[in-house]
Parts: sequence; C-alpha cells; structure tokens
Amino acid sequence: MEVHVVNEALATLKSAKRRRVPWYEVAKAVMLVEDASPLSPEGRPWIEVAEYLSGYDAPLLRRYIMAHRFIEDASSKSSRMLPAKKWSFSLLEILKRIHDVDSEKAVDIVYNNNDGLKQRELSAVLSELRRTSKGKSSSPIAEGKIAAREFCDLCLFVLKNGGMRELYNKPDSKEPTILRWRVPHRWVSPDLAIIHDNNKEIDAVDCYIGLTYNRQDAIRRRIRDVAFESAFFDRFWIIIPYDSGVGRLFSSFMSEIDLRNVGIIEINRNTRRIENVTPIINDIRGVNHTRKEWTDYEKSWLR
Repeated sequence: MEVHVVNEALATLKSAKRRRVPWYEVAKAVMLVEDASPLSPEGRPWIEVAEYLSGYDAPLLRRYIMAHRFIEDASSKSSRMLPAKKWSFSLLEILKRIHDVDSEKAVDIVYNNNDGLKQRELSAVLSELRRTSKGKSSSPIAEGKIAAREFCDLCLFVLKNGGMRELYNKPDSKEPTILRWRVPHRWVSPDLAIIHDNNKEIDAVDCYIGLTYNRQDAIRRRIRDVAFESAFFDRFWIIIPYDSGVGRLFSSFMSEIDLRNVGIIEINRNTRRIENVTPIINDIRGVNHTRKEWTDYEKSWLR
C-alpha cells in the first residue's frame, strides 16, 4: 500500500472525535492502516495508534470496524452497494445482530426499507427473531463457545493423526501422549497436554479461534497469558486456523518478548492437516525457572 494512503488515513484519525469525523470514515481509516502492516513504524498495534490519535476508545473503534465490515459483506451479496452514510452506527449494530441470527432477514431489511427504520423497530425485529429461532443459539457468546469447542476437537484429531510426528520428529522414541487438560491447577489451564514417554516433560497446547488480523489487541492479550503459562511447561504450542491469517502476527509479538519455548501450529480446517509450523526456538522450560515442579499428584490427573 502506498505511503501517502496511510498518511491520509492517519490524518483522518487525528482528533477525529473532536472534529466529529463520521464513524464510517474513522472505521475505514483504521482498516486501511491495519491492512498496510501488522504494526506501526514504532512497533505499536495500529489500534493503539488510532485510539491515541482519534480520541475514541479501542473497543468503540472495533465496533465501528465490525459495522463497516457488515456493510461490505451485505454489499458483496447484492449488485447494489450499500452506502455507509445511509445508516447510523447504532442501527447498523442492531442490523449486524439480526444478520447473526437470520442473514436473509438482515439483507432484506437493508435493501427493501427505503423509508428507513427506527432503532426501536429494529430492536423489536431482533427480539422476535431470537424468540422464534428454535434450537438455534442466538447468543454470540454461546456460539463462540461452541466454535471454540469444535476447533479444540479438530486440533486433538489432527495431532493424534500424524500431527505429533510432524512436531517432534523423533523416530527412535515412543510418540508422546496427548490428552485434554483436566488438572485442577490454580495458575494454568491449557486446552490440551502432551506427556512425553519419560513422564518428565509436559507440554501444553492452546487452541485459538476467532482471532483476526483486525483484533491485534486481543492477540496481544493472548500472548501475555501465554508468556505467563508457558513458564510452567517444557514447551507451549499455540494452534490457530491457517485461514485466519494471523500466524505472522503471533510470531511477531512472540519475538518481541522473546518467547523461546512457544511454537505456533496453523491447521487447515478443510483438509484437517497441519499447514505450517513456527518452531520452538529452544527446547527448554519457560523463562521462569523458579516455578515449582509438577507433583506426582498433579501428574496423576494426566495419566
């Protein structure tokens, strides 16, 4: 992307709240700079730069972006382009929630209500859809939990069916055992645990879904958690969908804080195979060598 495009986007963001720049212009500016590169020239996530320049909080900026992407998605499903300025931000948020429950209904509202709708009317439509959606989860939180559980199941399947050999490549030794995490531990709770044949080495696996290039703040929070929990294990593996496109971003943040016993696995959800591995730098325990060893009692939960 041209440098002048990024500079124009940053100019749009500068004092945007005070200048009352339309929400859709603010959203587009943040999207442009994030598409240009993972981090600003100073090494900061663009959402932090946008927060500082614009005067808007990062969570609100993310909501602006989600509403704008909804417009793009709706426009891609029709020959007509939906102009962002036709709808207020608050109405678009409700429309997106309607789309999450019934996508056809949302598109119908977008293109067949030329007279416009009021927020109260849209809220009533959303409430009725949620009430009548039999057997469907209308809660984004519930849907997220289901997606996370299904992805964890896929990760376990891939690792059990050839994935372990790709990670460890130890033809002369017995393949490690992988299990769901069920240790009642106060400080760590990964999704999966890998127990090596010597019963002394324990690796952890966390499975992340729903993280995208435009959620760098959420990815940084994940990395902070991993930086702490990896100190309790010999190795720590992060598994993400290959099509999420955030592998390089994870790797960049890990390098920034020198996480040497953490690796990244990218899984193709269609082929159910490992597509890419960012290997662990050192096969050593995490940097916190003062943490206590695993007790026999804790190990018993993994057997």
